[in-house]
Amino acid sequence: MDLFNVLSTYQNQAIQTLVVILLYLFSRFAINFAIQRRMLSRSFGQDRMILVRRVLRFLILIFFGIVFASIWGVKQGDIFLFLTSVLTVIGIGFFAQWSILSNITAGLILFFSNDIRRGNNITIFEKDVEISGTVQEIGLVFFLIETKDRGMVSIPNTLILQKMIALNQPSSK
Repeated sequence: MDLFNVLSTYQNQAIQTLVVILLYLFSRFAINFAIQRRMLSRSFGQDRMILVRRVLRFLILIFFGIVFASIWGVKQGDIFLFLTSVLTVIGIGFFAQWSILSNITAGLILFFSNDIRRGNNITIFEKDVEISGTVQEIGLVFFLIETKDRGMVSIPNTLILQKMIALNQPSSK
């Protein structure tokens, strides 16, 4: 079989693959632009931006990988079987680390929908105790807060989503 016959046989798949690759590159660029713009407008740390970018790039890669596989004739049932198998293994692996997974999810939610920034003074109302301090770092799993009496305190992101928080006046450092 010569090259011309191979190209004519798979011409539709090749064109669709090229379109999918271009859409993938465009979506990566758009996500990078949106995250960069969000980071600058909210004064988020560089480390947090890199982590969010990696997670979103991975999700986009999975999506376009599924589209790519379906273009080249992989049956939807086979893709579904593969994805459920992978998710089952990941679910079993993360079951012991559920709090880490939920903190990463909470970190992504906080990245896109919260007004708390580095340098803000906040008060977290936790049952009988109030934790007040200045936000030093907002990571993918933890908030790092500098308090006057306790020093540096690391608070899981899920706690930030679950508890009532007061955004105080900026510190006069």
